[in-house]
Amino acid sequence: MRLSALLAAASLLLASPLLVPSTAEACGGVFCDIPPPDQPPMPVDQSGENVLFVVKDNRVEAHVNIQYVGNPARFAWVVPMPKKPTITAGSQRLFDNLLQATVPTFDVDSRGATNCRSQSFDNDSVGCGSSTSDEASASPDFAPTRDGLPGQGGASSGPNVIARASVGSYETVTLDGGTAEELAAWLKNNNYLMPDTTTAFLKDYLEQKYVFVAVKLTAGADLNEIHPLVFTYEGDQPCVPLKLTAVAALQNMGVRTFFLGKDRFAPKNYKHVVVNDLLFDWTAASGGVSNNFFPNPGTTSSPTRQINYNEIITKAVDSPLANGRAFVTEYAGTSGVVARGIADFRWSSKPFRTANPTAAIQLLKEQELLDCDSISACTSPSPLLFPLLAQLLPPPPGKTQSQYYSDPEGSSGYIPAGWSGDFFANELDERIILPARHADKILAENQFLTRMFTTISPNEMTEDPEFVRTKNEGVSQNRSAILQRQCDNTQTMIVGANEVHLANDASQWPALPAAMPAALRVEEFNDQGERIELRDNSAEIQAQLAAFNGARNWPPPAEFAVDDESNCTVGFGPVRNRTTAAGLVALAGVALALRRRRRPAG
Repeated sequence: MRLSALLAAASLLLASPLLVPSTAEACGGVFCDIPPPDQPPMPVDQSGENVLFVVKDNRVEAHVNIQYVGNPARFAWVVPMPKKPTITAGSQRLFDNLLQATVPTFDVDSRGATNCRSQSFDNDSVGCGSSTSDEASASPDFAPTRDGLPGQGGASSGPNVIARASVGSYETVTLDGGTAEELAAWLKNNNYLMPDTTTAFLKDYLEQKYVFVAVKLTAGADLNEIHPLVFTYEGDQPCVPLKLTAVAALQNMGVRTFFLGKDRFAPKNYKHVVVNDLLFDWTAASGGVSNNFFPNPGTTSSPTRQINYNEIITKAVDSPLANGRAFVTEYAGTSGVVARGIADFRWSSKPFRTANPTAAIQLLKEQELLDCDSISACTSPSPLLFPLLAQLLPPPPGKTQSQYYSDPEGSSGYIPAGWSGDFFANELDERIILPARHADKILAENQFLTRMFTTISPNEMTEDPEFVRTKNEGVSQNRSAILQRQCDNTQTMIVGANEVHLANDASQWPALPAAMPAALRVEEFNDQGERIELRDNSAEIQAQLAAFNGARNWPPPAEFAVDDESNCTVGFGPVRNRTTAAGLVALAGVALALRRRRRPAG
């Protein structure tokens, strides 16, 4: 029987979740906890989710990137899993490096017109059939390649608690069995607030014999102690259940998945879309797009425009046949693009076990886990170090962190209550050192990396997307175009092998025909990972582009007009910058030959 390796990233609140009026009480997988009597339920809408899957030897590691804004005491997260998982702390730096290395980029190379001929005609300087133009540069050749471009029956005693664990900054409880109503009652009685509509979604997973992991921050933990979690369990086919997410998801919520292994991955029961790059706003392109899911509010004084990336991805996955349930591959290729060295070779917890507080601070500096002075703020390569220090090694009264950690000898007699070198070493291992070493390990052991993205709305979350291995075809995250000024001072944007005529305004991307498809191709993959093409919109896109350019008199008419009497060129049409001298001579030769054929004999 197939083991569906499903991670319910139903609850990830990425970056800065958008808070809505208190009437929106749906909290999805991130269940609001029971508020104090004088406070309403905390409204939370999910803006997106990041998940990394490592699939190897009938085992799935699901790394989940969690970010959350709100009261830390009211953070609560429920995750359905197909099997009882092992839960460990993950590495935030691993996600940071993955996102940075594979973010889609848009670069435009601006080129001025060269080798242009004068628009005036001088019989003394240009004779019949001759030209002063030199050969222009060849058509651009783009090195990077992209896809498509150069229940539960019977009596029950309620859910059973089958595991409890402290993992980094979290307290976790794993629940098994019970009915949906009993599970909902357990969650409510343990301060997980959930809307009544969630019970139906719980039933779906219970019928498939899923277990549920309930997660909360440890008492007293702050928001800066939220870190990724890793769920490891039996299975061989990753899947992101979105049905529970629908309870709290925003419209067009972003879902980003990474896969590390020896193979590329593709959606199996969702469609796969290759985007029509002509619809991106290339006049706003400059480097990488944002890895955040929510719109950048910017400032009213900032003239900077953001490329319309999410908008076009949304249109593409909403295309006919895809119907809102499709993914776009943003990168597929070597995992070597991701920066390594997440763990420093000097990191070791062993010497901390016998260290006093003063020695522990010095060890942190020697291992370059801590760097600070008495004036500026302290820094660390791990964002989880300072929460750990605040908990186990806080500064003495009257001193700031930077004052104490920069000069611990000045407070050598100070020992925080309950200090334990062994406990500090264990926490250092669990929260920082071991997750970082494991992140380096999985990057080294898995040579192929896939990054996929989609936007999806609650009404479309009727099926949990599953993924399958497929051929290791590379997909570059880098897109390039050329902004070419023509000899008549008009502008064209060369995207792949296509030209979009911008006329005299290269500051705004033109409104291409509304009927132009946003998807270049719509595909699907079968259980064996074989690609099946459902629709190729290339011909329609080309026809729409030709009509658009033609309405702007592009491409220009023939560049030579031949006088019937003198056989000489008397004028020029708009001169394209890329027309070669050989082409001009050939055109002139053809015109002269045709003229001679029309002369009467004798």
